Amino acid sequence: MKNENGSVTAEAVIIVPIFMVIIFLIVQIGIFAHAYEVLQASAEVGEQIASISPKNTTAVDATVNGVIKQRGGGDIYLTSINVNSSDYLTVMVSGTCKSILPFFQIKLTATASGDVQRFRAGE
Repeated sequence: MKNENGSVTAEAVIIVPIFMVIIFLIVQIGIFAHAYEVLQASAEVGEQIASISPKNTTAVDATVNGVIKQRGGGDIYLTSINVNSSDYLTVMVSGTCKSILPFFQIKLTATASGDVQRFRAGE
């Protein structure tokens, strides 16, 4: 029989970091999914506000920022909000997701589109 002193320690040194990386990846995927859902919800709410008054971009910015602060939990860093309106309205919200892994940055973009509401008297 061979002397196998320390073999369990050597195996643990190899296996434990692999399991830790897998656990961190699973948590990172959860953070990414949550951040994307919040970004999509903020784009949809921004589109609803912009459909009423497409020229009022400050209201859209404030609403999108409010939704991200309220629901985001600090996982999203907002980078841009673009409102394109003509006959059809598009609100594009971009940001980055918080990362728990080093050297890993996730950029997210969510878009919501709809019609511009036009109110006409006498119809």
